[in-house]
Amino acid sequence: QTIGIVGGFILGDAAVRAGLISPMTTVVVALTAICSFTSPNFGAAISVRILRFPLVIVALVGGLYGLALATFVLLVYTAGIRSFGVPFLTPFVPLQLADIKDSLGRVPFWAMVSRPVSYKPLDMKRQKTKARHWWERLFSPPRGETGETGDGSVSSPRTGEPEEEK
Repeated sequence: QTIGIVGGFILGDAAVRAGLISPMTTVVVALTAICSFTSPNFGAAISVRILRFPLVIVALVGGLYGLALATFVLLVYTAGIRSFGVPFLTPFVPLQLADIKDSLGRVPFWAMVSRPVSYKPLDMKRQKTKARHWWERLFSPPRGETGETGDGSVSSPRTGEPEEEK
């Protein structure tokens, strides 16, 4: 990766010095390359990489004003898209403050008690989750093995001997 970055700098500098491209084009290409790696979602990252090439061509032809206009047109287009009846840019357009807690970052699971309003769910309450710590899962007997001996006492899952009452 380091060789690719250094090679990009050298080729970009050579192309600018030769007059083949403008310095602004080099900046736009570098910014779009960096931005294409910032998305953790693979599908979103691919779409950004595909959009990079038309935006570079627009930047070559129209400069910074053309790039700003193309970005505005792209935002207007994505604001008009609806998927399953829900706006694509939900909860940002239209603004749903109650749903933002689940968009930019994640609040703790115990704080997410309602479903997103923008999806218009029939039941607004989320399913309750039982929090178990990792050590409880590690040391508790598997489900279905209660260790009952039949006489009312409970045997230890490890030794099979009756446990003392607590």
